[in-house]
Amino acid sequence: MKVLFHIDEMEKWNLLNANLRNILEKDSNLSVSVVSNADSVAYFMSEECTLDERIKYHVCLNSLKQRGYDRKEISNQVVIVDSGVYEIALLQSLGYSYIKP
Repeated sequence: MKVLFHIDEMEKWNLLNANLRNILEKDSNLSVSVVSNADSVAYFMSEECTLDERIKYHVCLNSLKQRGYDRKEISNQVVIVDSGVYEIALLQSLGYSYIKP
């Protein structure tokens, strides 16, 4: 099974991380992706940022640029995509189930 979590609000990161832990605890063989856009991209610039190697993170370049963030400061574990919204549609077309905390 493939699961896509979409986050666009900074305030939802704690909830999202709890959801990620819970779903991977239930089935560690899932293919899990997170797409971050809008205000949530600030998480990747913060000290609170912790990334799970079992999860593929996608960050919207448009959102980074709009907020003045330098893509070079983002972890190599993160895939920077031109458009987060497009990435969501693409992953859904590839069979990912969409979840928004």
